[in-house]
Order: sequence, then structure tokens, then C-alpha cells
Amino acid sequence: MKFLPPIYDWQKKVTQWFGETAIDYSRWGHKGHNGIDIACPIGTPVMTVAVGKIKKTGIEPDGFGIYIVITHLDDSETIYAHLNSVVSHEVGKEFQAGEVIAYSGTTGYSTGPHLHFGYRPKNYNKTNGYGGYEDPKLFLMDESEPVTKSGKGRVVCDEANVRSEPGFSGLYIKSAYKGEEFQPTGNVESSGGLKWREVKLEITAWIAEKDGFGNQILENV
Repeated sequence: MKFLPPIYDWQKKVTQWFGETAIDYSRWGHKGHNGIDIACPIGTPVMTVAVGKIKKTGIEPDGFGIYIVITHLDDSETIYAHLNSVVSHEVGKEFQAGEVIAYSGTTGYSTGPHLHFGYRPKNYNKTNGYGGYEDPKLFLMDESEPVTKSGKGRVVCDEANVRSEPGFSGLYIKSAYKGEEFQPTGNVESSGGLKWREVKLEITAWIAEKDGFGNQILENV
């Protein structure tokens, strides 16, 4: 499973990767950094990486600062920390993938404006040396894929699901409606008996060419 990025162009802005600077994190009993730090100006919109709901919000003056924890459909959870503010403190409030949940800051134990992003899987092991967190880079979508100069695709049905990966196991990102156009990357895969085409939004995503009854969803323009 691949997640959307919490901030656009995140790969170009990473200042600290998972597992680095062990000495700095020994104060919390960690082997190293338990997430990814992404540099960004204060007030940058922070997006949830997958469909989920608020598990917890809080503030740690000597740690994460203002933070929000989101639980996802597979019972994994993600944390977004050192924030300036969150859009809601309502536990259980639901968000779609890519919705703004907070605004970045430099609160807590922070040396400058950035987002700390962390990931914990279902049934995580809190004694793994990182408080149960695992390297989130392994679960984030790669934004570096170039867009090819193939023709655009247009949605011809009333509504289509846009997913993070080909197939119904891909995370639901948004709905696309009749007449919307997308730039394909040129990648095509088959999954669940359907052919899926990768398209470029702010990130890359996937739309089926036809539905399970053979009705056309996406046509070439």
C-alpha cells in the first residue's frame, strides 16, 4: 500500500530521514529519528496521506509540539508534528486522502519550520527502538515519475474513482466526474480484471479504463 504525500514535493524538502542522528534521539530512548522531517514555511497546508479519522491531537512542549494522529482503514496510523495548528480536535472526525488536516509550524523540540511525519503499522511493536514507528519512506508514493507526452484522457462516465494504485486495493483518493481531463503518464496495468491507466494529478494516481460491466470510463482525447 502506498500513501499520498503529506506535503507536495516532499522528496525535495527532506532534512532528516528515518533512523538518523541517534545521539539526538537517545533522550527519548530511541535508536534514531522515528520519522521524516520535511522543511516547509510556517503555515504550509499538511494533508492526510490516506482516508482516516482523528485518533488524537495534543501538544508536547519538549517533543512533538502541536501534533495530530490519524488512524487509517488498515488500522495503521500516521502522525504529523511540530504544527502551527490543526483544523479540528474532534476525535473520530473523518478525512479523505489529500484533505488538509493541519498547518505546519515549528512548535515543540524543533530547530526550524518543518513537518515531522511518522508511520506506525497495525499492531506495532513499541519496543522496536523507535516507539513503534517504521520508515515512512517505504509507504509514500514516489513523486519523481515523469509525465509522458501521450494524449490526455477524459472521463466519459458520470463518476469514476481515482485510486493510489491500480486495482481495488488502491486507496481511494477522490472522485472524477464526466468531462474531467487528465494527463496519462503512459503506464498501464491490469488488476481485478480491469485495465488501469496511471494519470497525473498533483501526484500520480490510477483510473480504470472500463468498469466491471465493460462500460467506458476513460477515453483518449
